[in-house]
Amino acid sequence: MSSKFNYQELHANKLLKPKVNILVNSDPNRAKTGLNIVASVTLAITLVGCAAKGTDGVVPIGNGNYMIGGIGGLTDYSASAVKARYFKQAAEFCATKGQNMQPLNSAGVDSGPGTYASAEIQFRCIPK
Repeated sequence: MSSKFNYQELHANKLLKPKVNILVNSDPNRAKTGLNIVASVTLAITLVGCAAKGTDGVVPIGNGNYMIGGIGGLTDYSASAVKARYFKQAAEFCATKGQNMQPLNSAGVDSGPGTYASAEIQFRCIPK
């Protein structure tokens, strides 16, 4: 008898059975729990991402100057679009004080792979 094994012959004669490990979830409630965890984590990440959009308003930065900054929305591809929205908010803020808005400084970054457009503006309110 030869010391070599003929795997094809053993397999054909069902003497060699392939070893297959299959993970089977026999508990349907466990599968539902796993899906609930995934859904909860996804929702939490989404809410944190939305909450981290920016300052949500005007922030005083001293000497009568103010700042608005943050991340643009899903459809904002350029920093200019974000700046325009913030300058509009700044003008509305100054209008509530009966004044005009004077831009001081601005900076921004366009959107790219994995990032939203962002911007920051600085301004002051001056008498009309």
